[in-house]
Amino acid sequence: MEYLYNFFSLTVVISLIIGGINYFIFRFVEQEKIKKQSKFNISLAILFIILKTPENFNWITNSYQIYIYYKFAFSILFMFLVARVIIYGVIDLILKKNLKFPQIFYDILKGILYFIAIMLLLKELGFSVNSIFTTSAILTAVIGLALQNTLSDIVAGIIISTEDTIEAGDWIDYNGKIGRIISHSWRFTKVITLQNERYIIPNKEFTSKTMRVFSAKDFKHLFSIPFGVTYNNNPNHVIKVALEALKSVNNIDEPQIYFTEYGDFAILFEIRFYILDVAKLYKIKSDILSIVFYAFKRESIEIPIPRHDIFLREYSSQTKDEKFKEILSFINDVDFFKPLTKEEKDIVCNDMEIAEFGADEYILQQNETNDTFYSIKNGKVSVIIDGKIVANLTAPHFFGEISLMTGEKTTATIRADVDTTVYKLKSSSFQKIFKNNKKLIAQISDVIARRKLQNLESEITNEKQKDKIIETKINAEKNRLKDKIKIFFEIK
Repeated sequence: MEYLYNFFSLTVVISLIIGGINYFIFRFVEQEKIKKQSKFNISLAILFIILKTPENFNWITNSYQIYIYYKFAFSILFMFLVARVIIYGVIDLILKKNLKFPQIFYDILKGILYFIAIMLLLKELGFSVNSIFTTSAILTAVIGLALQNTLSDIVAGIIISTEDTIEAGDWIDYNGKIGRIISHSWRFTKVITLQNERYIIPNKEFTSKTMRVFSAKDFKHLFSIPFGVTYNNNPNHVIKVALEALKSVNNIDEPQIYFTEYGDFAILFEIRFYILDVAKLYKIKSDILSIVFYAFKRESIEIPIPRHDIFLREYSSQTKDEKFKEILSFINDVDFFKPLTKEEKDIVCNDMEIAEFGADEYILQQNETNDTFYSIKNGKVSVIIDGKIVANLTAPHFFGEISLMTGEKTTATIRADVDTTVYKLKSSSFQKIFKNNKKLIAQISDVIARRKLQNLESEITNEKQKDKIIETKINAEKNRLKDKIKIFFEIK
């Protein structure tokens, strides 16, 4: 019994309890990080028991000096073991899961626990704690003067963490560059920019400068793009065209355009929009600039060149007659215009305009009004109904004719798959033609009806009556369209 009593001293019992608990955690907890910590604590407990055993049985008696060193070794080992258990057991496993404090708070708490453990150990070994504090105060003053910048960063890091100003995952605008915070420590913050550049920013930069933060907790972030047009443009028309173009841009919310300033050589506007993912900012800006450029080009809205620049503008060498002949040659190949007389084709050639659309830009939207006839000069478009692509069209196909002629809502969305050039003709041109040639309404109605019902043949199973059924349906649709055209264009 005496041997057991000598062996099982209070510190040994505590070490055995700590080792047993950590062994239980090591066996049944699956997290690799916790298993490593438990394994290390078990090793410390076993090492302490081995070092403590000779002292419990008074085996070290030949030298007092050796005993002091030996006692210091197992004492600091015991203090370190207890401190680790408190830190990783109480702080990491309990407090962090239940209390949402900054990481720096836990680091300070761990430092205080280690400091207390060391002070208790030194006091136990007979050192004067007061003299240590006196010496450390002088040493602290010397270190403080030598490490002013470092200490400023550390204090700033504590302030940032305690005030929850920024955190990993947030985006910031630092010296004109937008980047995402990937980590935050005592002294500095690591940021990776949209250009994939890595910055290490001292924490004092966040407390001494004004910095824009796009918090990861916010759902939407506001950005803006300035632009200008020449003074011969109507501001309301510019805003209307740009807002219509922005409907084709994905991943933006609530686009708005403001008239901001009268510039030296342009009237200035600003596009404001919200995005959900800051990482897509460059792609979104590129899409906006591209789509607005094509929209302005179609509407002859000129983006100015600074007046102090000297430039030469090269005008098209194509004459009016050449343009007329080019359009006439084109419409002669389009079924829709074949019923027209020479005089009526002349009206079309004089009124027809060219418009360009960029890839992925929407030309028409489903269930909207339309007053323009479109015919593809070059490029390719997709016909989309209820979100599904049902056809692809190339030159010289046309679209927009049904809604133009009848006033009905558009039945499909038309999207440019590549950069596409189209000829377009407004309803006013057809108004002039129909007033002079009412018989043309029936011919146009027949072309539209046959085009609209061109897939009807595959739906009819009665082979004997197929042609008759098709013709009956086409005539019915033709008459319906004829009546709608007369009403819409007010033709009696």
